[in-house]
Amino acid sequence: MSFLKKIQAKYKLTARVEKAVHLVTINGKKYDAFNLPENLKVSGDLDLGYTKITSLPAGLKVGGSLHLVGTAITSLPAGLTVGGYLYLYGTPITSLPAGLKVGGDLNLEGTKITSLPAGLKVGGDLNLYGTPITSLPAGLKVGGRLSLYRTPITSLPKGLEVGGSLDLSYTKITSLPAGLTVGGYLDLNNTPITSLPAGLTVGGRLSLYGTPITSLPKGLEVGGSLDLSYTKITSLPAGLKIGGYLDLYGTPITSLPAGLEVGGSLNLRRTKITSLPDDLNVEDKIYVDDPAKIQCSDEIRKKLTIFPSKK
Repeated sequence: MSFLKKIQAKYKLTARVEKAVHLVTINGKKYDAFNLPENLKVSGDLDLGYTKITSLPAGLKVGGSLHLVGTAITSLPAGLTVGGYLYLYGTPITSLPAGLKVGGDLNLEGTKITSLPAGLKVGGDLNLYGTPITSLPAGLKVGGRLSLYRTPITSLPKGLEVGGSLDLSYTKITSLPAGLTVGGYLDLNNTPITSLPAGLTVGGRLSLYGTPITSLPKGLEVGGSLDLSYTKITSLPAGLKIGGYLDLYGTPITSLPAGLEVGGSLNLRRTKITSLPDDLNVEDKIYVDDPAKIQCSDEIRKKLTIFPSKK
């Protein structure tokens, strides 16, 4: 008996098989991936990657992760619950259902996704890199990292919560919502953003490399480093405290504010700064083009140094 006939006999397939049977083991039992029952509950992971499935059964609940990369799936059932990660990389899916719950990471990189459901909560990372998405829904909560790298997005919703890092580099973002808090780093490299909201709090690094921004808001809190190199920055707020290094390389800034505290090094190369305030507090080195041209106290002068040239 041929393999095809054995499959037909075992699963009582009397009609000609139009597509290959893809057997998956779920909770110790074998199923045909193309004919999964409704209200199926999977205690562990469900790997359907690189199959030709186009849909999933209603009421599906996966306790572990759901792997759908390489499939032709275009939609997900309403109320889908995934305890681990949901991996949809490179699929033709364009939207997600209302009530979707993802306990781990949600990877939508390289998909055709254009919108997300209101109130979506992702326990881990949310990756939207390279998608055509232009806006995010109100009430979006991401426990880990949110990547919008190289998307056409221009703004973020009020109330957005990001527990990890937020990558907005190479987007068309022009503003951020008031009261935004980012637990990790905030990457705004090479965006057209011109200002930051009052009360912005960044737990890690804040990178604004190559942006047209000219000033920073009072009350800005940066737990890590602050990269302002090649920006249009002309001033910094008084009392600014930076947890890591502060990079002002290649900016038009001419002076530093009173009470500036830098937890790492301070890069002033290719700036027009010629004097430093006596209360400047820098933990590491201060890089300048020519220490002899800098007016400062003897204590601060001990930290002036020329950035080592590459051999």
